[in-house]
Amino acid sequence: MIGTKDVRVSGRRHVTMEMETPSGPMQMFFVGEFRQVDPKTHLVYTESLADADGNALTAEQMGMPAGTSMETSMVIDLEDLGSRTRMTMTHIGVPADSPGGHGCMMAIEKMEARVTDLTR
Repeated sequence: MIGTKDVRVSGRRHVTMEMETPSGPMQMFFVGEFRQVDPKTHLVYTESLADADGNALTAEQMGMPAGTSMETSMVIDLEDLGSRTRMTMTHIGVPADSPGGHGCMMAIEKMEARVTDLTR
């Protein structure tokens, strides 16, 4: 993921997620706002699909009924386990069968690979 993040309450975020798909490389864009920030233990932010310029996509643009909320929330909790850290991430507002859950898993796998590389 690449992008800008102002990690403080009311700070904005605009990120690009790059992924490989059967059709080739793809980019997805997300915007949101940080709602709660405790740097070592807790983070809550909103997330909406956006265009490359950072404009949140509307329900109509996504083929959903007008007025449908397209904003979700991410809650991340970190727990110090001594030599390890447990991360619990909850994505609120995404149906269980949605492709959004797959995207979160891809992001976690990329983060895990990066942390592994940095700790070698």
